[in-house]
Formats: sequence, C-alpha cells, structure tokens
Amino acid sequence: MRGLVPFAAGVVLCGAIVTAAGQAPTQPPAATPADDAAPEWLPKELKNLKVLPKDIEPKQLLVVMRGFTQAMGVRCVYCHVAGPDPSDMSSYNFESDRKEHKETTRAMLKYTEAVNEAFPKGVGEEPKAGELRVTCYTCHQGQREPPTKKPDGPPRTGAPAAAPQGQPPRPPGL
Repeated sequence: MRGLVPFAAGVVLCGAIVTAAGQAPTQPPAATPADDAAPEWLPKELKNLKVLPKDIEPKQLLVVMRGFTQAMGVRCVYCHVAGPDPSDMSSYNFESDRKEHKETTRAMLKYTEAVNEAFPKGVGEEPKAGELRVTCYTCHQGQREPPTKKPDGPPRTGAPAAAPQGQPPRPPGL
C-alpha cells in the first residue's frame, strides 16, 4: 500500500477531464479538495476499499478519483454504478463492484506500485518527495486505452537524427 497516496497525488497533476461517452455530467463535481466542506454526495464512511488505504479520508479519496478522470479521460460512471440520473452524484453506488473497469483499475494500481518499487535506482532524476516516476498518466496520457503505436508524422523534437550518408548510425545515448 505504500506509495498509493503519493501515486494519487501524482496522477492528479496530469491530463484533462473528458466526458465519457456522454453518460456523465459535463462538469466535475463542485467541491475541490481545498474546500472546507466535503460535497454532500461524498460518502462519509468509505466501503469496499481493496487497494487504497482503508483509513484514507473521503476528501483525499476524491483527489485520487479526480486524478483517474484526468489521467484516463473518463468520468465516475466509467467505474461506478450511477443512478437513473448520472449527473446526480448522490445516486451513485460507489461500493459496487459490478463494473469490470473498477477491478481493472485496482489491478493497474497494484501494477503501477510494483513498477515504481522496482524502478532502477540511479536511472534519471530521482522524483521529489511524494511524487512517483510512473503514474496512470505515464501510459494513458488522458486516454481510456493507452497508445500502443507510435504516432504518425515526423519524430518528436529530441529524437536522434539520421546518420549522415556513408556513416554508421550513432548508438543510442551518444
């Protein structure tokens, strides 16, 4: 479980909020973690936490969930069961495991934590305290499905240039 709350904080910094298939409200829930009062719809007692710490504060959990919306470009209804009106957050059944995306998210949280734990020491700059090297956004980049093919078009700035004619290509990193 170590590292999940900092992971969530890292996720929050990434991406843009996108409406998932028009099934959810176009605006995020009104409260922000800095607000004094939690939104009325936020459960006071959290249930069915299997990966996140069981003692996480409801407002901190909201920060984690908003991080998922930003990193993956989805909304609450992607993982949680909504009531008849998906814009009414008080009608959601947050503890239900009926949607497979919720279990997938749990598995990916464990995977991301394992990647961060196994990340080779001395490779690149060390992350600041409370930050992680690998987050949901690292792969998803604001999309439900992480890109698995390189984008079309010219290489991004910083890509190695082709070797001049008649010379062998330079090895990576030189």
